Amino acid sequence: MGSVFNTLIDNELYGNADGTPANAHKAAITFYIALGCFGVSSSIMGPWLERHGPRKAGLLGATLFLLGNLTTALGIYLKQISLVYIGYGIFGGLGLGISYISPVSALQKWFPDRRGVAAGLAVSGFGAGSIVMAKVPDPLSAAVGLPLTFVILGLAYFLVMAVCAFVFRVPPPGYIVNGVNVWAIRVDVDEEANEVHSSENHDQGLSEITIDERQSSSQPNSCSRVFIENKGEAPAISSILHTLHPLQRSLNSQKSMDDFLVPPISPVSNTTTVLPSALNSASNSRRSSTHTAAMHASLDPSISMNLMDSLYSREFRLMYIMFLGNTMAGVVIISRLANIATDIFGHSKNSASTIVSINGGFNLLGRLLFASISDKIGRKSAYMVMLGCQAIALATLPVIMQESVDSAFLLTIWLLTSCYGGGFGCIPAFLCDMFGPSNIGPLHGVILTSWSLSSVGAGLLFTGVYNYLLENGYTIHDSFIYAVNLYWMLGCVCVGVLVAIFVRVDMLDRLLPSLPGEYFHARILRRIVRFGQFGIQKMTQEQEQQAWTNYVAHRQMEEEHALNSNEKGRI
Repeated sequence: MGSVFNTLIDNELYGNADGTPANAHKAAITFYIALGCFGVSSSIMGPWLERHGPRKAGLLGATLFLLGNLTTALGIYLKQISLVYIGYGIFGGLGLGISYISPVSALQKWFPDRRGVAAGLAVSGFGAGSIVMAKVPDPLSAAVGLPLTFVILGLAYFLVMAVCAFVFRVPPPGYIVNGVNVWAIRVDVDEEANEVHSSENHDQGLSEITIDERQSSSQPNSCSRVFIENKGEAPAISSILHTLHPLQRSLNSQKSMDDFLVPPISPVSNTTTVLPSALNSASNSRRSSTHTAAMHASLDPSISMNLMDSLYSREFRLMYIMFLGNTMAGVVIISRLANIATDIFGHSKNSASTIVSINGGFNLLGRLLFASISDKIGRKSAYMVMLGCQAIALATLPVIMQESVDSAFLLTIWLLTSCYGGGFGCIPAFLCDMFGPSNIGPLHGVILTSWSLSSVGAGLLFTGVYNYLLENGYTIHDSFIYAVNLYWMLGCVCVGVLVAIFVRVDMLDRLLPSLPGEYFHARILRRIVRFGQFGIQKMTQEQEQQAWTNYVAHRQMEEEHALNSNEKGRI
């Protein structure tokens, strides 16, 4: 809508007799309304999606999107821009938001061993759609008229979306793919008992943990019941943390080159390698099976983080800002790409639409490429690469536009768009790694509001600066009116890079208690760095081990105290 239909709608509603638009740029507001409603619907309907499943959500989204296209057609026919805003802007945006998150939520559960690839494929339709649509509106509207174009496209969209929605479903109870369950834990299946067994390293004297999956772990807000079999020495609380905690699962689902982490944790492996000396020292005490079960019961909230805990976590807030920086420049430039190509570089209208179409291909490529790469190098590392490339592109674009170097402009724009698309491809898997599959629908919906904010806020700011400069002597052919906007977008991307550095993706980093007077800590260049009233302190590996040992011992004391209190209460 932002790049293809704007001129067509403006000409249809406000065009003069000679074919020139009398009041251009009104249709472009629809783009920002749609993206604003996109964020609202995806965030509000996320919990509803997890309760009712992706099929109902997909059908609802398809229906709203059809209603939006039909209302838009009516608005164009009656020459009422307000109906276009309501149709494509509100109804279309609401339907688009619901339809966008429905397949993402389901695929994250179906492919826990390849979350990045699954997320990239789920969201790549946005890139593919822009490739197809860039060349469709002009010839179709010339043949049947613009109002009927929206009717035809709306019905075609609905047919495809409705058919796909009937295929959507969540995995069955006890679903395992390539030896990995929906929580990205590698498990061994005992078919006769219909139970799932996950074993810790027996060299550390840890007992076997049996997970009964008769209740579906793939269902929203469900959590497998865990029973500890007392086979010799029972596992310490630290082993339960490392085996079952969803934050550890997230690490096990990717190769931990991510975040310059502590010694790497192999993907979905049975044995973790985080501070083994701390684990050994914590596993020396014997416990009864009752004690172990009580410890596990107290850890249930950690095994399945609830939605509110995830939303209010420091990591989610930082990821929100990071994603905002990643999407801001892309969404604004994409909506203006056709204008930049014609006004600054002198491309024809047909050539500009071709550039938009090719740009959509790079959007698609970025969603698939960076999402797949993130399975290898880690989500955070992938975002650092994407944000860094975006910063370089935005820093060089003003010079390229001033010198009118067309080939360099296209390469830079396509790099920027690839990183923009890659952000959408990686974010579902990143959220699933950090907060678990039960919360992926709502969290994905909420974080997409940052895209809506960047679309609306950055879009309006860009338009305001653009119009102000036009009113003060500049013309649409002056690159300066774009360069000024590129500079403040560069600042936003740099903030995204800085924030991404402090996203803690390692379980140890997230659970490690803060010191008195400490503001926060983060892992930078393989070491935890604490920031607080005492200044900046970099921890050695020995200090990290000691801090983790103290944390595990403290948790053990808390569990023992809780168990003793319960036993006294029963007496």
